[in-house]
Amino acid sequence: MRLFMIFCVVFLLAGCDTRTSVERAQEDGILIVGNNTEPQSFDPHVATSVSDFKIINAVMEGLLRGDSRKDSVFHPAVAESWMHNPGADVWRFSLRKDAVWSDGTPLTAHDFVYAYHRLLHPEFGGRYGDMLYPLKNAEAYNRNFRSLILCGPGSAFAAEYGLDAALLDRVDWKKLDGMDAPELKELAREPSLMEWPAGMPPDAAKRMAAIMLEDVRAGRPDLWYAAHVGARAVDDHTLELAMRSPMPQLPLLLLHCTWFPVPRHAVEAHGGMLSRAGAWTRPGAAVGNGPFVMAEHRFNDYVEVRRNPRYRNAAAVRLNGVRFLPTVNGFTETRMFFNGKMHVTNNVPPEMTAYARERGGADFCQDDYYVTIFYRLNTGHGPLKDARVRKALSMAVDREALVRDVVCGGGQSCFGFTPDGAGYSTPHGVEFNPEKARALLAEAGFPGGEGFPRLELMTTSREVQKTMAEAIQGMWKKYLGIHVEIRSCEWTAYKFSQNSMQYDLSSSSWSGDYLDPSSFLDLWSAASGNNNTGWSHPEYERLLAESRATGDQTKRMALLARAEALMLSESPVIPLYWARRSYLKRPEVQGWHPLLLDNHLFEDISLRAPQAGGKGERP
Repeated sequence: MRLFMIFCVVFLLAGCDTRTSVERAQEDGILIVGNNTEPQSFDPHVATSVSDFKIINAVMEGLLRGDSRKDSVFHPAVAESWMHNPGADVWRFSLRKDAVWSDGTPLTAHDFVYAYHRLLHPEFGGRYGDMLYPLKNAEAYNRNFRSLILCGPGSAFAAEYGLDAALLDRVDWKKLDGMDAPELKELAREPSLMEWPAGMPPDAAKRMAAIMLEDVRAGRPDLWYAAHVGARAVDDHTLELAMRSPMPQLPLLLLHCTWFPVPRHAVEAHGGMLSRAGAWTRPGAAVGNGPFVMAEHRFNDYVEVRRNPRYRNAAAVRLNGVRFLPTVNGFTETRMFFNGKMHVTNNVPPEMTAYARERGGADFCQDDYYVTIFYRLNTGHGPLKDARVRKALSMAVDREALVRDVVCGGGQSCFGFTPDGAGYSTPHGVEFNPEKARALLAEAGFPGGEGFPRLELMTTSREVQKTMAEAIQGMWKKYLGIHVEIRSCEWTAYKFSQNSMQYDLSSSSWSGDYLDPSSFLDLWSAASGNNNTGWSHPEYERLLAESRATGDQTKRMALLARAEALMLSESPVIPLYWARRSYLKRPEVQGWHPLLLDNHLFEDISLRAPQAGGKGERP
């Protein structure tokens, strides 16, 4: 009876609490933000979504940190100072001697090297491994070019035989890598079984085959040290990065979480380097070095991070924590904001923009965003193998109508793939030209759409994507005479289908990882883990490689523009518009400024007391 009475009292007291979620969180110093989807992973080497990266940026920190007001500005973080040689291809970072992980373990240069080794390891399968390709020899190691590493230019073998790099560049390394033990044994006995470049000494060819045979018999061991990847711990507090080419823009790349360290002691204690389970990132076991630590994760409810008392600048952190709410549905999220359930939304859907602007008043925000909305095309499927078909589909999209009627001003009609700006002039390679589109389709064998096979456009379950797909479906029917089916998927199924290329056309978006056009254009290189179109082009690869080889920014931008023009002419993607970010933010949130990359530094954000009768307050 007594227990029943206590329960009743507790229940009544709870029922008397009329405060909103925001008001309760505010009293605890907790910021509540919308975050699009349920996180896939908190491991910076496994995560691939912007939603995941936002959480990771709260609990991890790299050599440098960004700025709360300007995307192109950076500041010391784990590194307290740095320098580079005149060619900007060797950088040296001096790390804070008092840097520690959240469990008190010292953070050293070896943690950075371990992190890069892990992400690049061929057996780990990190989809963002190509982000580290600016490091010398990183690509060869990540793509498991074993014969090139063991016998190519700069190897001990090349030095032993005094072989010229130009000669070695002509060796068919791919063929050599593909040989099994019996084939290599025969080749070591009789080198003429393979075609070698003119001038290759027979003894050298035999030795090369023998080296590869030894590698196969040894079980193809890890070649990290043999590859001499350009990441070296000079000592505990000095990190040296050797780049494959001049890299004056390196500090901007270092702001991305793929360049962050990981706690090797924690990773090794929870499955080791190649484990993708992410046990070391989960609440209760999480180890980080950022302003916050992982505190709680309730599936499909929220993720909460709390202040890290061991953070290097803990005294300056004004929030006690951040609560991330996975809200895929923008309508639901907007209602939650107006019902006092979050401080900042992730996104206001176009259909609610007018309503949110009117009701929210000063709470409604619309910022420029370094994001392109586009459709991926599987260039290995049916008629999409033909560039004329792909180009016709692109030319039959009325982007101005799309932005005006579907996106409701939440973007800008694009004329290329890469957003204009950041010192880059985007080439004009996208246009609306129904007449030319019909001519291209007819030229490809489908006059008036006759005989065009069934294709499927895959979208996520977000309303704006479905609405946009229906609008474009109508444009293709009107201007080309073809019908494309629409398939709406929940997020996990959508990502699986896109990554495994089990789709025809796929709604997509790309947010720049750093403020540079290469962040968009490297996406379509053959080495990119996020290409997922099946498209590649040798001239495109050559132009990208040439752009990387120069430290002249003007020349580099011109080369990138030529690469983009080529890609747009081939149309493995259909750019739709450059996005603007529409969201709602309560006036209590201080230190939140417009950023092109949307990389808000939660350590710089604070919550002031709400004003009586303020716009954001709800009963």
